[in-house]
Amino acid sequence: HLGNIIKPTESNSVQTSTQVLVEIFKNPACVQLLMQLMMTDEDQSIRQISCIYLRSNLPKLWCNLDKQTQEDVKVALLDRFEQDPIPIVKKSIAGVIGSLCRILIPNKEWDQLFEFVMIHSQSDSIAAQELALLLLSVIIEYLQKDDIKTHFDNISLILQGSLKSGQSSIVDLGITCINNISKATSNVKVLKSIQQMLPDILSTLSEENEDRIQLVLDCLISLVEYKGLLTPQIVNIMEGVLKVCANTDYHLNTRTRGIVFFEFVPINNTKTLKKKKDLLNRIISTLMKIACEPEDEYPEDTITPNNYALYSIKAFGVYMHKPIIFPIIIKNINACIQSEVALERKAGIELLGYICDSDACLDPIKDHIDEITEVIVKCLYDESIEVKSTTAETVGMFSENVSEFLDKVEIVVPALVDSLKYLENADVPLQKALHALHTFINGADYAKTTKIMGDLIPILLTFLEQKPSNTIGVQKWTMEIISSIVIAADKEIEDYFDTLMGPCESIYKNTPIKESE
Repeated sequence: HLGNIIKPTESNSVQTSTQVLVEIFKNPACVQLLMQLMMTDEDQSIRQISCIYLRSNLPKLWCNLDKQTQEDVKVALLDRFEQDPIPIVKKSIAGVIGSLCRILIPNKEWDQLFEFVMIHSQSDSIAAQELALLLLSVIIEYLQKDDIKTHFDNISLILQGSLKSGQSSIVDLGITCINNISKATSNVKVLKSIQQMLPDILSTLSEENEDRIQLVLDCLISLVEYKGLLTPQIVNIMEGVLKVCANTDYHLNTRTRGIVFFEFVPINNTKTLKKKKDLLNRIISTLMKIACEPEDEYPEDTITPNNYALYSIKAFGVYMHKPIIFPIIIKNINACIQSEVALERKAGIELLGYICDSDACLDPIKDHIDEITEVIVKCLYDESIEVKSTTAETVGMFSENVSEFLDKVEIVVPALVDSLKYLENADVPLQKALHALHTFINGADYAKTTKIMGDLIPILLTFLEQKPSNTIGVQKWTMEIISSIVIAADKEIEDYFDTLMGPCESIYKNTPIKESE
């Protein structure tokens, strides 16, 4: 029985079932069997699994079915889509319809599909309208760009009606359709029509309906990438999204969508932002405030609003004219660095690392390298372990990107080495600091490295001692630093030969083979 095969039991393993199904799905007769399960089986999971197999196999076997069977399948799919009582199964059936319309719509072999959508969308029944929009939202993902263009006049009427319906479920489905269309096509006519719907989309928003806010933000994120599409409404949109980002009562997913929207804003809207400097200042300061929020309430390994906010600020640094954006960003960084709150100092120094590459603000950073180095050194001596650790990462980024920074050996290395002793019981922060020191030493002038090695080597050797805090990672990065010093010092390293060889020999003999690399 096919139902038992597609839903394995203990006596019918997944592997055995898969092998049997591979053979069954080579035979066109399986289509009718799967259709029967989808239409009549009382078990919801069997109906849903049948849809999954139909979606992947029906298009492949379609040309092997006779004309009558093809017509029966098309009728049965629409009937069952309408009748199945379970929403998730309805959506799965819509996926089967979508996979089939990909091959039938271009050849005009399923006109009844759009007739079904049009008739149900114009019904007085809310349930019928929901059916039409649910099906439309799914099949749009399967249609070719030309097919969307061909049918868009009718689709547009349905969408405009949904936005003005006043029914929450209809509005939500209409916005979902618009979002899916904006991802599926770049046709100018279609996008122009969506642009005209923007006021209606925005008018559906309310502060209390957070689900709706998420849907609209998803839609805006899809649309903001098209040059000029949001321009007529962009200022109002940015003002609204800014409020969403700042509202800490909203769910993480809602705020994150708003922050990500701002990551795309500067790509195509620099002219508007130049004229709206007050708004630009508020955007950067709001994102900076978000970057300073506590992160403990979020699950581990979660990309928090703080991270997204820093990425978005960097995007402004990448795409906007540097003389306009850099003073705004550095003003916010300096305000954070001078704060009495450690989280704010941490966010400020972290952002400095984000913007120091050539895509962002490298040139203005080079122009102000003396002042910026003073800020970095100040943060290396900070009383907070978190600030020290984050600053060490920023040192690593500067060492990779800002060649002028590598000239500051005399003030950076002592400050970085000083921070190591405060991090010795924190494995990951210590490794990050050692990695930063390695990056710096590796790029610094050989003569300057040689000059400080007498003070540096004894401190580094303490991290090679056999004690619990000196993990394999700590020892590994310490050895990397020493290797860079050896290369820089050349023959002058001979004075330290005996001092270095003892710890190296000990590590070689005592490190377990599996960790010896």
